[in-house]
Amino acid sequence: MFKSDQARSNKGLPFGAIVLIALGAVFLLNNFGVLPWDIWQNIWKFWPVLLILIGVEFVLGRPSSFKIFLLLLALIFIVPIVLILNPLTRNPLANGTATFEKPLGNLTKASFIYKLPSNNLTISALKTTSSKSFESSVKYSKALPTPTLTTEQHFGEASYTFSQPYRYVPFASNLGNTIETKISPLIPIEINSTSTAGVFQLNLTSLKANLVTLESTTGQIEIDYSKDFSNKTYLKTTAANITLKIPKEIDARVKIESLVKNIKIDQNRFKQTDNTYQTANFPTSTLKIDIEISGSASSVTIK
Repeated sequence: MFKSDQARSNKGLPFGAIVLIALGAVFLLNNFGVLPWDIWQNIWKFWPVLLILIGVEFVLGRPSSFKIFLLLLALIFIVPIVLILNPLTRNPLANGTATFEKPLGNLTKASFIYKLPSNNLTISALKTTSSKSFESSVKYSKALPTPTLTTEQHFGEASYTFSQPYRYVPFASNLGNTIETKISPLIPIEINSTSTAGVFQLNLTSLKANLVTLESTTGQIEIDYSKDFSNKTYLKTTAANITLKIPKEIDARVKIESLVKNIKIDQNRFKQTDNTYQTANFPTSTLKIDIEISGSASSVTIK
């Protein structure tokens, strides 16, 4: 009797059984409306933990049964395949591309507003000889609705809004949009983007970008500024790596109202006062770059 009890104690509760119990509990709470179904978008990100648990079982010398092993593999691989082939969810691996462009005409100013989830945004300049105000391509998952462009134009000023209708799709948080926009360098512009899990690469060296506002979580931001135009930038971000390239020919101020683990900045060029870094002639300069960073960031690099 003693040996039997000791064997059961050594064997313990298999990790596979714990996982199945946990998944069953979540499904039960889903059915009763206690937990929303979209919680699976976040749970799915932890699927590698199942492989780790299986490995731990083998290391401890008490591997799960073959049936449990197959069931876990089914949860990891077969369920996503079913979702991909399901006509209700479509195939998130299939991509489409939407293209947009507008003529420059008599335009004197333009605003570019991006309201797409999980995007990678690249902005640069068109050639000065181009007759377009901009040209843009959006690569998106066909599991999600096609991105749209809304245009409002009054008295030579235009506002371009890129958006995407909401549709719940499992694992949609991992389905991103890759956006590349080239803008005319002949007109002043404003850029506004609200996104999650984004990577932003803005090359403003040849653009008259007066205002830039970026709101992002878990993203990477890189901005190259022009030495010939003033700019105001607001960065509202969480857990991002931020790199700002400011030409030495222009004065600048960087105000950091956030928790930053690592700040890299030229202390000889930028003098620090509390949470503000600025060049010596910034207060009196007419041509300058003013940057405000709020939220929290892993690192901020000023070059």
